Parts: sequence; structure tokens; C-alpha cells
Amino acid sequence: MFFSYLAMLQLKYVFSGKKFALGGLQNKKSHFMNPKILLVDDNEDLLMITQIILKGQGYETFLAVTIEEAQRKIKIHQPQLLLLDICIGDGDGRVFCNQLKADAATSNIHVILMSGDECNENHRGNSDDFLSKPFDFNELVFKVQQQIMNTAVAE
Repeated sequence: MFFSYLAMLQLKYVFSGKKFALGGLQNKKSHFMNPKILLVDDNEDLLMITQIILKGQGYETFLAVTIEEAQRKIKIHQPQLLLLDICIGDGDGRVFCNQLKADAATSNIHVILMSGDECNENHRGNSDDFLSKPFDFNELVFKVQQQIMNTAVAE
């Protein structure tokens, strides 16, 4: 199965010792020592692999498979960044992103929308960035770092 092979390559990447610098974010504010990222996707395999990669980079990650679950976890964990699938089982990630950006309590959360449908890149709504699936893991780490740095600058 292609996905299993891809997963093995990704795990090899994580455990090969390759780790990107967080650009000095640890010195900015204490809550940036382990930035919090909420991963929202109905593909649980992709969630787990993405979590492994981001934890390997020093991020604190949380998982949600529905928008409803994501709403609860945002209130509990207050993440700095969401990786959000556009086509999720119980709704549209773009609509959820727009709701987050419109709410003063969550408007500061950076959002990277993800989709396996390339045409969705043009419909990314109010998100801060877009990531096509399947994604390159260097690109994932780079985009996450950019958004975490943008969060640090904004504060």
C-alpha cells in the first residue's frame, strides 16, 4: 500500500535526526517553548503521521477528526496554529476557518488549510496558508515554522 510506504519514509525522516531550528522562538515568550498545534482531519492515519513529524520538531500537538471536536479542543488547549483539512466529514474547513477569524477570541490563531484537491488552493478563504495533500514534509515543517514565527511577531 502506497500510504504505508509513505508513512515509513516519513518516520525515517523524523528519526533521521533532521530537525529545523525554531528561529529563536524559545526566547520570545514562555508559551512558545513548545508551540501548540491542533491537527484537524478525518484521515486518522494522516493525523498520526503528521503528529509524529511535528512532535519530532518540538511542537505540542493535539488531534481532532471533526470540526465539533476541534472547537472543543481550541477552547481547552488554545493552540497557536491549526492544520485544517478543507473537506472534513462534518463540515467545510474554509467555513470553520472564516468563523475562527471572525471571532475575536480565536482570530489570532493561524490556520493552514489542507486539501488533496488542487483546485481548492484557490479557495482558501481567510486562512494564513495552504498545503496540498499529499505534502512534502519539508514543506510542512517550513510552513508550520513560518506561521509560528508570524504568531510570535504578532504578539
